[in-house]
Amino acid sequence: MGLVNVALTRNRAARMHIKEITQRGSKMLFFIDQPQVCHIQALSKRYKNRIRFVDTGKRHFAVALDKKQLPAQLMLEVIDLMAAAQ
Repeated sequence: MGLVNVALTRNRAARMHIKEITQRGSKMLFFIDQPQVCHIQALSKRYKNRIRFVDTGKRHFAVALDKKQLPAQLMLEVIDLMAAAQ
């Protein structure tokens, strides 16, 4: 993913109130200030047992990567899904 695409993706993520995106092992962590019900519902429906929401400490949700999925693909997929849910 090129630098311009990364910048555009992070800009879109900021509109979804995502402050930080990191990878830890086989999971992508999305740190969010204000999770909205519509986002939680859409993410839960799409990722079922691959997602975990954490409301203690630094609020975030973690999505496990599929075996053949690249982190950049998952990041775009999550942001697109959240944008469509609004």
